[in-house]
Amino acid sequence: LTELAGKSFLFEPGELPGTVSLTPDGVLSMEGADTSVIYQIPVKVTDAKGIFSEKSLDLSTGLQIQCRIVSADSLLEYGEPAALHLSVTNRSTGTLHDLMLHLSSSDTALQIADSTVSIPSLGPGATQEFGTAFSFSLTSPLPDQYPMPFRIRAACSGHHWTKDFIIPVSSYLVRVAAPEIDDGYDGFLDPGEVATLLLPVTNAGSLGIQGIAVHLSAQDTLVNILSDPDQTLDHLGSFGAATLQFRLQASQAAIKGQSASLLLTLTRPPDLAMEVPVLLQLGKVPVAIVSMSAVSGTPAAMESCLDSLKVAYKVLDSIPAALDNYAAAFVILGTVSPGSHALTQEEGRRLAGYLSDNGNLFLEGYHTWYFGAPTPVHPYFGYTSDRVPMYHYRTVNGINGTFAQGMEFPFTGSWNFSVFSFLPVAPAYALFANSTGDPLEIANDPGNYRTIGTFVEFGKLADSAGLPGTKGNLMKQYLEFFGVNLTGPYALFHSDRNSLPAGESVNFHDDSYPAIVSRHWEFPGGTPSSSSEQNPGVTYANGGKYDVKLVVSDGTHADSILKTANITVIPGVGIIEANRAEAVRVYPNPTTGEVFIEIPEEVCFPLTLSVYDFMGRNILKKQYKENPGSGILKLNWTAFQKGLYILKVEAETGDQTVKVILR
Repeated sequence: LTELAGKSFLFEPGELPGTVSLTPDGVLSMEGADTSVIYQIPVKVTDAKGIFSEKSLDLSTGLQIQCRIVSADSLLEYGEPAALHLSVTNRSTGTLHDLMLHLSSSDTALQIADSTVSIPSLGPGATQEFGTAFSFSLTSPLPDQYPMPFRIRAACSGHHWTKDFIIPVSSYLVRVAAPEIDDGYDGFLDPGEVATLLLPVTNAGSLGIQGIAVHLSAQDTLVNILSDPDQTLDHLGSFGAATLQFRLQASQAAIKGQSASLLLTLTRPPDLAMEVPVLLQLGKVPVAIVSMSAVSGTPAAMESCLDSLKVAYKVLDSIPAALDNYAAAFVILGTVSPGSHALTQEEGRRLAGYLSDNGNLFLEGYHTWYFGAPTPVHPYFGYTSDRVPMYHYRTVNGINGTFAQGMEFPFTGSWNFSVFSFLPVAPAYALFANSTGDPLEIANDPGNYRTIGTFVEFGKLADSAGLPGTKGNLMKQYLEFFGVNLTGPYALFHSDRNSLPAGESVNFHDDSYPAIVSRHWEFPGGTPSSSSEQNPGVTYANGGKYDVKLVVSDGTHADSILKTANITVIPGVGIIEANRAEAVRVYPNPTTGEVFIEIPEEVCFPLTLSVYDFMGRNILKKQYKENPGSGILKLNWTAFQKGLYILKVEAETGDQTVKVILR
């Protein structure tokens, strides 16, 4: 008790029986108590640091019954027989003879095989214990924490007592989260691309589960599973998580934005049989037309152009939260009143967020450029505006030196004037102007996003005789400006791994199509630093993260792809030797779950332990401010899949890494 002196504790009673009350001073009192009932008084004690303990106290006229569940893992679970550890104490002043205890439940999901316990004689103050009293099991799976009711009725000559209590059922609750694509680029599996499908699996229940058989199958011809479709989750602990990984390749014949269907099954007899549909969007939908005007003819005109160009698109009536699913967005606010839409601040934030993630945005409206309240997206267009005398635009003329050069459109709308200027701010530039040179449309390409802003209604442009003065060709130029590849080739590549120790090699594979005749690779920091081979091997000597770029050509057109920080090289692997006094020791290695890391005295705390998978993803990171005393740290890897991992120890005295194999 001297260790507790001067410390604060909070005693919290739980829900008390109806006949029991508790004063602020902690005095229990009872009114109209049933002497045959053994009342349970739940109590919780919490210290100043938030650490707590809970227990239930018996309140009885003579007999005290304490019990806890006994099973393989001390839990009440389906498929496992269970019993009770029973402790019976006589708190009365007389001896109890021929005491019989009977176990029952009002829930039919509990099957009791042995329901009675007998005690021939129990003297005053005596306690009789039974290591495995009664015998019962669940007849069917129940939800996690399902309250299973129990009743023990004790009786002897002239006396009887009843104790009601709850034992929560423990079960697992396996869930599969939304799929993710790891391609080192944009998070989409494009037609023809090879990438890794990540399927996060969690167990939200209080019971762990072992030996889950996993199978992934394609439900159409749009995706091919390159890796083994069958896996096993050896152990998914209570409230644990794991990530399934499958290597996929999308068909070159797929249309960008098309959905591929897969089916994930998870089974573990007798009670786990899950089928989880997995839908993958194959690449970004090339175009989103966001029609926010009730009177504009632009959406219909754009649909007609995209149909003729055979470009996939979706028409939306509001700005979606997931605008990143689209390669380019055409937002139509309207150029005439009434019927136009004014951007809200939230809509402006969504559009600005889209652009900050390398988005491409076309915004058509009139009031928004001068009269409307500025939103977070407006600065992305690179323009200024001011009130000026009215000017007209009966024709819309392309500016020389831009992709609009040579285009001329008669404008057929009645709203063919403006009373504000619309001037580009470098690097933005004018695309179209009226006959007197007043800018009508502005393009901006600062390098990490692209925008086009206009107050000319696209749907009111009249096609000129012959190319390039047609709306269809203008739409094609818009898409090319936004980087939407309409004709190919399509630059794609993957590597056999994305994380490797310094001094080792990685193999790259060119998946580009169609009819590639030449290619050029760039590997900054690697050897070789460039290559024209289809599938080159590259060695990295030093730790760090490295970009990879591929440029391909079909002899007429070229395309390129740059994956930033695509390769993670972990320094120091292989330098940990037994004769180094300061070397970190890891055991067992290989391991089946627990890993012990022995930190020598020469390594100073604080330190950080990081675990990387074979793709270079940091899947675990723990910081230790001080030495635990033994110098041995423990990590539990049972939630990880079998394979090779890199353990990195970072301390002020230096960093060390070691390969660890999980079997």
